[in-house]
Amino acid sequence: MVKRSGSFLVGLMAGFILVQPATAAWTYDSGAGTISDGNWTLRVNRLSDGNYSLGLSRSAGQRAYISGTGDLDLRGLETDTGLTLSEFTEYALWQCTVLTSILMPDTVLALHNNVLDGCTALTNAVLSANLQKIGSGAFNGCRALASVTPLLPDTLTSLGDRAFVNCRLEGALTLRNPEIQSIEMNTFYQCSGIPSAELPYVTAIGRNAFQNCTSLTNVVLNAQVHTIESNGFGGCGALATFSPTNLEALTDLGDRVFSTCRSLGGDFSMPLVTEVKENAFYNCSYITSVEMPNVVSLGPSVFKNCGNLKRVVLGNQLQSIGKECFSSTSISSITPFLPSSLTEIGQSAFYNCSSITCDLELLNPALTNFPGQCFYRVKSPKITLPRYASVFGKDSFTQMTPGVEIYFLGEAPVSYATQSFSTTDSKNPCVIYACRPMDRDWWDAVTTELTESDLASDAYPGPATFGLMVDGSARNWLVYWKSPFASGPFVIRIL
Repeated sequence: MVKRSGSFLVGLMAGFILVQPATAAWTYDSGAGTISDGNWTLRVNRLSDGNYSLGLSRSAGQRAYISGTGDLDLRGLETDTGLTLSEFTEYALWQCTVLTSILMPDTVLALHNNVLDGCTALTNAVLSANLQKIGSGAFNGCRALASVTPLLPDTLTSLGDRAFVNCRLEGALTLRNPEIQSIEMNTFYQCSGIPSAELPYVTAIGRNAFQNCTSLTNVVLNAQVHTIESNGFGGCGALATFSPTNLEALTDLGDRVFSTCRSLGGDFSMPLVTEVKENAFYNCSYITSVEMPNVVSLGPSVFKNCGNLKRVVLGNQLQSIGKECFSSTSISSITPFLPSSLTEIGQSAFYNCSSITCDLELLNPALTNFPGQCFYRVKSPKITLPRYASVFGKDSFTQMTPGVEIYFLGEAPVSYATQSFSTTDSKNPCVIYACRPMDRDWWDAVTTELTESDLASDAYPGPATFGLMVDGSARNWLVYWKSPFASGPFVIRIL
């Protein structure tokens, strides 16, 4: 056996490396209008300025792809052929599912609409350092795309809607070009790997722009941001910091903007917002305060399940509070609390807001309907109902603080459900005051006076019985039995 020295093996290795085939050079067939590197064969088109585009048009027979598979490296094209590639036409590599990576020369200025749409095997893209345009749907549906370098070049002046829908994108998002002031709808929809977005010139966020970006933890926008449309950041469960929270220029706040941003905290101020649509801050567990001094309308579930929300400033223009708007929050301070401008309160609007301990003065004569559970478990010691309050839903004022005093400024209610009023302690009942004599005929129609034997019995007097006993005066009725109007014993007094 011949013993080979270490130097011999090193030399053999070097020789092996030298004989490996180099990356194939690009060639240009002017007659066919194609370029080829031995693997990829692609159509190109001479432009009026002498440069070339990859692909001719969006039609199926004129797109760039003819054949090839795997990694596509176009960076040597100009050196090899003299062709300067300046743009990719619409749909140039649309649904090219055999493409795994693409490396573009720095001569490319524009990627037009849907250029790589549906390239489901694409994992890596190196963009031109001089890129100016990324068109609508350019990387739409490239679900394996994790690395884009640079993700958004500083030269970029145009970023289309749906550009990166369903891409993973594992890098931090930074856009420092002042010419781009808006992120269009669905641009980064479900880009699950983006950890942060620094957008210092952006003043408008389109619909679903960052929806379900589940790794997004930090967002920086321009202080003059004026529009955040529906689901702008909805479903970003890791989003913890958002800057600025003093949204002094914001006028348009869409529905579900921060819905289920469970990590989002801070104090938000929106002085110009007049309408907050449904689920805008739903499940934002760590928000502590919100100021909206000019708000007119609060939609359904706007702050539902904001467990740490303690302080809200609303102003004197508020007209409506939607269903479950403040349900299950920790609100203890609302300024003003239910202003005189209020005309509508939705079902369960303040459901389980047990930290509310101030008096409720509902003095707006236009406020007549109190739907089910609208103040369920609110712990106000005193409630004043407006003159025309007439409709009370099931549990509208149920599970309130023992001994709560409820004042009717008007006539007897015309419609009520079971257990409209009750406290948490049957031995310390609510006291209902009528500030003017109610129609005795109305009471007679819905009540049954209890005898002494009734009071001595544990038996329920009958279904839907409003049991009471007059203690010597029509102006002081002691109610002892469950009724359609209230549960447990309570007292009615006519002042």
